[in-house]
Amino acid sequence: MTALARLLDGLGVALVAGIVVVLATGQLRLPGVTVTRAENLLVALAFVVAVRAAFSAWTRSAAVRAPGSLASRALDLLRSHPRRVVVAGAAVYAVVMSFIVLTRHRAARPPR
Repeated sequence: MTALARLLDGLGVALVAGIVVVLATGQLRLPGVTVTRAENLLVALAFVVAVRAAFSAWTRSAAVRAPGSLASRALDLLRSHPRRVVVAGAAVYAVVMSFIVLTRHRAARPPR
């Protein structure tokens, strides 16, 4: 169980790093794949976060997480204020997606 949680956490961090790289440079090159659209990574990140949240709700035992860790505090926040977490997640998603869409729109405009 812990290995799956760690895998999902690592995948989430990698997706955030990928989003930052794509937004900063315009592309992310991996062996065999070039990612040029940050929104695809953002949707994948939303999926990973949802799976991780569902997984943490399914395995609510303290044995899965280390007390005092960042994951422990995040899960405690999720349990105590789920509406705030959903609203904050939706707001972050909307802000990042708006930034992506607006910068793409601006970049696609013809020069004057």
